[in-house]
Formats: sequence, structure tokens, C-alpha cells
Amino acid sequence: MQPVLTFLERLRAAIEARLSIAWVLAAVFLCLVAPLGVMLGQITPPGQVADETVHALRADALSRGQIIGHRAHAGGDPGRPVAAGINADAAIFDVTNPNYWYHMMTWVYHGGIASRDWSGAADQFFEIGPVAAYCPVFYAPAAAAIGISRAAGAGPLRAFLVARAVNSLLYALIGATALLLARRGRALLFCVLAFPMSLSLGASLNQDGLLIATAVLGFALLSGIAPERGQGRRLLGGAACLTLVCLAKPPYLPVLGVLLLPLPAGWRSRAGRVALLRRAGLIVACAAPVLVWTLAGQLVASAPLARNPYVPGPLYHGPADSFASTDPHAQLGVLLHAPSLMLSLPWRALVDHEWYVEETIGILGWLNLRLPGWLLTWWQWAAIASVPAGLLAGIAQARSRLREGLLQAGFVLVLFAVAVEAIELSQYLVWTRVGEDGVRGVQGRYFEPLLPMAALLLPLADRDRQIRATTLASALLAWIPAGAAVATLLFLPPMVVSFFYLH
Repeated sequence: MQPVLTFLERLRAAIEARLSIAWVLAAVFLCLVAPLGVMLGQITPPGQVADETVHALRADALSRGQIIGHRAHAGGDPGRPVAAGINADAAIFDVTNPNYWYHMMTWVYHGGIASRDWSGAADQFFEIGPVAAYCPVFYAPAAAAIGISRAAGAGPLRAFLVARAVNSLLYALIGATALLLARRGRALLFCVLAFPMSLSLGASLNQDGLLIATAVLGFALLSGIAPERGQGRRLLGGAACLTLVCLAKPPYLPVLGVLLLPLPAGWRSRAGRVALLRRAGLIVACAAPVLVWTLAGQLVASAPLARNPYVPGPLYHGPADSFASTDPHAQLGVLLHAPSLMLSLPWRALVDHEWYVEETIGILGWLNLRLPGWLLTWWQWAAIASVPAGLLAGIAQARSRLREGLLQAGFVLVLFAVAVEAIELSQYLVWTRVGEDGVRGVQGRYFEPLLPMAALLLPLADRDRQIRATTLASALLAWIPAGAAVATLLFLPPMVVSFFYLH
């Protein structure tokens, strides 16, 4: 009888081990959330994800060997201003032009743009603005899919949909890996990955989807580092992920500061200070390629964005009477003339823009497909509930290292604030008209790669004390985001079909 009881006890322990928060959330993500992303990639009309047209052009250009964009006269007319862009096949622009897709579904599949073929040339210049200077790392999967599909004889629409499917599957793989490797804030990381906005981006040719997933993976790796344990693989893996994120969008550069955390054991001692110096050296090594690529992009593929002639705003004190484009140099002069604007402008933008939270969760399309209020609220509560879920998982560790935990939490919050500042100010420099008293162009999705940083605010969970999904506490907390994911799977696809095709 005793061997049978021993076997049953071991079986129960094995089942509980597989029902930990990590395994449950990873399973829900792969079985429910990831298929929804693949589905969105196929039913959302091309070009109906924010900025997808310019990102698709960038991927097509990369598939033809253009690593970075260049400057040329818009439209090939020497009389027009110089713009930043790439040379691509006009068929990709036609397929992804949002104006073509406000028709019934039958039109999409039985004529018109669905039968469009490649133009046979890829020498038409398209202005794509700052995207021309982006690092190509997150465009590589879509570029490979487009190139292989084109070589296999597929038309531009089919190649585009294949590229979306490739991005969707890669997003799912990175996301599930992050959830399995995370040691803190798994429910929070699940929320960031499963937000409808994240899924929509991950199932598109917009690089932001893979960027968000890579950021989550980077912070998941870093979440498993403890002062008294070996840190090599997780630290280097997290550093590599965050470097890719910063290469894609340099305003995220401040997040590299998290590589200093957690503080090494005995960090006030000589050995601890040496360990911190090594971490600082790693940050410099990660930042160097980002700065080099950013400088190259500014020299090769950067140009002001054309605007209708306008009178500069009230913050401008220069001599010019009017502008016909953005002007980063003039905007920098505005900030240097009144340095307090570097703080007040971003803060005012955060306070005045009441839609940031909803945009982060799920206002899809070109910010014109808004999820029902109850579903947005459910996701907000899911994100809130993920915090106590993470606290309970590591409460024993939190009590033993309270002082260090508070110090590191303050440091993470400072890094978060600096990164938000960098995002807002970058939009003020490159997108906002000269001298305006507000920041233009910032959307909630720009802050999504920063949200996984919050996992580092939570205590490290002990492997032997992880909350199991069979307990009431974890069922009430960790299952809230899982329930939001199920509701999204049920309601979002019909909404997308109705919004884009049945009107």
C-alpha cells in the first residue's frame, strides 16, 4: 500500500508542478492567445494596422537588399523637398493602401486589388519618414517571407499575408518562451503580450509587435537574476534582447540601466563595486551599437517631414516667419531656450492625453476600432490584478531583502520615467511642428515595451514556494487575465470582420 501512496503523491506533485502559474499562462497563451493573433493577421485588411503601409514597404525593400533607407526628392520631382524613404515595388503600396480596403469582403477575394501582380520593378521611391532609418532586425522575418513568396510565384497580397503569418508565429514563440523563463510578474507579462493591441501589432508587418515580444523576453530573463546566484546566461540574454529593442527604437535606450540590477550581494564591498563596474561595462557595450546605428541613420536616411506651410508656435523665438516641414534643429533650439520644457511638455502630454491607457490595451486599426468598454475595463483590472499575484508569489523573498528591494524599485521607476521622457521628446523633435506648446504623434503603443519593466519591481519567486493554479488566491488573480484573453478570442474576430467588411 505504501508504494501506491508514494506513487500517487509523486503524481500529484508532478501535476501541481505543471499547473504552476508559468505553465498555465504559457499554455493559455499558446492555445488561445497565439491562435487569435494568427487569425487577426489573416482577417484584418492589409494596411489597417497603425503605420503598416510604411513598415511593409520597409520589409519589401529589405527583401531586395536595401539595409537602410536614403534621401531623395519625394515623387522623384527635383522641385519637391528632399524626403527620407526607400525604393520598393509599387504593388506592395497598392496592396496595403488603407483606402482600398473599405469595401465588402466579396470584393476583396474576387477582384480588384486581390488580383494585383508585382510591377516587375522596385525602383519607385516612397517617403516613409523616420522608418527609413530604423534598424532592420525586426523586419528580417517579414522580408524573408516576402522574398521567398515572390520567388515561389505568389502575388503581392499572398506574400503579404504569408509575412503576417510568419510574424504572428514568431510573436507566439517569443511570448511563450518569455512566460516560461520569467521568475517574476508572469501575470503582468502575460497581460502585455495578450493585450489586443499587442496581438494586432504582432500579427502585422509593423515592427512594434516583435519589438514588444522581445522586450518582454528580455525582462523575463532579467527577472530570474538574484544577487547570490550565477547571472551569466540570463544577464547576457536579457542584455541582447534589450539591445535589439534599442537598436529598433533608440528612445528606449534608458531601459539598458536595468542591467545594473539586482545589486550584487555585498555591493558596497570592493568585490561588489567591481561587479557593478562590469555591469556598467556591459551597458556601454550594449549602447555602443545603438549609438553608431542612430548616427548612421541620421547621416544617411533622415530628413524633415513635409508639412503644409505654417507659422511656428508660441514657444519659438527664432527669426523665421514660416516653415514647410518639421525641423528638429529648430525644435532643439526651443528646448534649449527654456530647458524646463523638457519636463513640462512630456508631463502635460501624459496628463492631457486621456486615451493613452485605452490605446495601449486596444484601440485598433488606425485608432478607429475601439473595443467595447467592458472588455477594456476587464483588461485594465487584469493588469492591476497581476501585481498582487506577483507579490504573493515572492512574498517570502520580499521580507528578507526589503531595503534592497525598495532601492531597486526606485531605480526602475526612475528609468521608466526617463524612457517616457525620451519617447515624448523624440516625438516633439521629429514629428511636432516647430514651436508648438504640446507633443504630437505619441500613441499608447509606444509605452508597451516599457511595461514589462514593472516585473522587476516585484519580488523574486522561490521555486519551492510558487503559487499553484489550484489554490484559490492564484485562481482569483492569475486567471483574471486568462479570462480576459478568452473573452477577447470570442468577441474580437467578429468585431474586426464587421468593422472592416460589413458596412
